[in-house]
Amino acid sequence: MATKDKIRSGRANDSAQRPDRSERGQRSGAAKRTFARLLADIERHAPAPLAAELTTLLHAYALHLEVEAALAEPTRRAYLGDLHRYLLHVLGVGEGAARVPARTRAVVFSAPAVRGFLARRIEQTDRTSVARALASLRSFFAFTTRDGGEANPTEVVTSPKLAKKLPVHLGVDDIERILRTAARGARTSTREKMPSL
Repeated sequence: MATKDKIRSGRANDSAQRPDRSERGQRSGAAKRTFARLLADIERHAPAPLAAELTTLLHAYALHLEVEAALAEPTRRAYLGDLHRYLLHVLGVGEGAARVPARTRAVVFSAPAVRGFLARRIEQTDRTSVARALASLRSFFAFTTRDGGEANPTEVVTSPKLAKKLPVHLGVDDIERILRTAARGARTSTREKMPSL
């Protein structure tokens, strides 16, 4: 009986620490909401033939990310978000967007469009985010060009150089404190090892 109570109380504690189903559902739906916004913007801003073609590609790519690549939901959301920003850029939507909006797949799938987008992102955010955006675009273009019919525009684009961070070092006071603590510990351990008479 006591064991069953422990198990029950353990389950109760576990469920108290885990988010309830509604919170988990909201979190897991973030990639789907990002995808829905992406499709809505494509329909709104792209010419009809390009919108239809991109919508077909995006549905296949979203399925690929979830099923074939088995990426975690936050990663899928980030990849789709970066792709969303890229497509809005090439469609001429938003501040700093491409001056001449894309009207064909050839423009969307061009290295100059990718470079222009990344150059704009470098002005807006840090290089780590730009590197992730490039990884997102590489994933999308690798998927969409895997049949070999056209060139992957990200193959000729290099990753931005990331800043190298120096390791955090200890100050003089920190080193002295560590040495004092170690010396105290050494004295205590030698007293404990000495045989009593």
